[in-house]
Amino acid sequence: MGLIYLIAMLSWWVQMPFLVGQKGLLPAHELLATVGARVDLPWLHLPTLFWINSSDTALHLGCGLGVVVALLLMTGWFPGPACAVLWLVYLSLVNTGGIFMGYQWDSLLLEAGFLCILLAPWHARRIRARTAPPMSVHSTLALWSVWFLLAKLMWFSGWVKLAWGDPAWWPERNAMTFHYLTQPIPTWTSWFVHQLPAAIHKASLWPMYFIELVLPWAILLGRPGRRIAACGTIALMLLIIVTGNYGWFNCLVIVLCVPLADDVMLRWLRLAPHDSASGSAMLPEMVSRQKPSLTRGVWWQIPRLTAIGLVGIANGLVCYVDTRRGDSHEPDEAFLPARIATALSFNGGFRLVNSYGLFRIMTTDRPEIVIEGSSDGTVWEEYRLRWKPGEVSDKPVFTTPHMPRLAWQFWFFALERSFQERSRNAGWFAALLSKLLDGDPVARSWFEDPPFPETPPRYLRCRLYLYEFTNPSERELTAAWWKRREAGTFLGVVGRRAPS
Repeated sequence: MGLIYLIAMLSWWVQMPFLVGQKGLLPAHELLATVGARVDLPWLHLPTLFWINSSDTALHLGCGLGVVVALLLMTGWFPGPACAVLWLVYLSLVNTGGIFMGYQWDSLLLEAGFLCILLAPWHARRIRARTAPPMSVHSTLALWSVWFLLAKLMWFSGWVKLAWGDPAWWPERNAMTFHYLTQPIPTWTSWFVHQLPAAIHKASLWPMYFIELVLPWAILLGRPGRRIAACGTIALMLLIIVTGNYGWFNCLVIVLCVPLADDVMLRWLRLAPHDSASGSAMLPEMVSRQKPSLTRGVWWQIPRLTAIGLVGIANGLVCYVDTRRGDSHEPDEAFLPARIATALSFNGGFRLVNSYGLFRIMTTDRPEIVIEGSSDGTVWEEYRLRWKPGEVSDKPVFTTPHMPRLAWQFWFFALERSFQERSRNAGWFAALLSKLLDGDPVARSWFEDPPFPETPPRYLRCRLYLYEFTNPSERELTAAWWKRREAGTFLGVVGRRAPS
């Protein structure tokens, strides 16, 4: 978990100034000012340390603190306090990140991170994998909560593909014939897998449904079931890693599979607990004798047991609502009594319990927004966003474990097909165009070989293109990875007003 936090913090840190800094696309201090003016108790509605100070210096200090504490956790120092600090820092970054930090894996990291606070030992100054302390009652319940989190994530990711009624997933079963092309940031391996026969793509749905819908229940079947669930889930995550770019999400899911392993598996990996006196590896039966203690630190266990109980109740309510909601967009009040729904809504800002459901809908084509600039309104030159398809000869790249969030938001916005002022994406997109018209060097650095190196363009326009992978014969003939055709105007010509 320390490693995942480290990757997440560093990935956000390098993007944060341009995205939410004081001169960024969606400045964090403006978000906090808006929330503070509209709601009572804004710190409860949007909990973040940056209510104290939201300057660029404070944001950098927050990221820096997260990196240092993540390194401490990786080396085993102060595990309990380190988990608490990391959760609080990342929650603060997420809640000031606006639309750029609104992905399911950000919520997943916060939910898993909170369970780590309850699971990690607080009385030990330093722990090592081979000298782990015995389990207590609250840590055993927290461990079960981690198992449930993984099962919830996987099962609902399978369930929504059926419940939302997208024919690409079911009954036509052709979703995977589109997936490798239409995913947000394809890799060069995606091109090769996309060329497989349609029959193979359709057949690949069955093991995916088995892993997502069946294996989560295997966690209830004792050690053998947990081993099978862990191996199947890890295999699926590795396949996703080698064929797509989803930042550190798949790595986090693999980490959540580790608690499914028992001491026999860990001893095979040379991570089994060791006897501190003899230094030899402890046998599984010796470890199993370390029963949870009912009396040790009982007063310290009470608040942790209370937190685990509340999380468990909230999880039950969330799962009940998600199962009943299906493909409807009804609010929680449609399925729960008003008071319970109101109480559950307080969870929203802290993201302690979350709904999941990856790839509910499978897109069947790949629209891309291409920004073009001109000095005279006649000759137009393209801006090629990093990590995104641009020239048809551009080779898809791996970005994992880095999460290029601006490129992801371009993908989401392109699915809307045209610029709409009421879109959630309109604000940052308009700010980006404004910075390009101003010749902002930081904005230009997000593009490959940006045009207009000396004088910014007078005009900008945004075209919509549909991209497809080339087939093997086309690639052999042209050396191109992509082919594209224009699909219309995303946004008409815009420019700076002449000074009066």
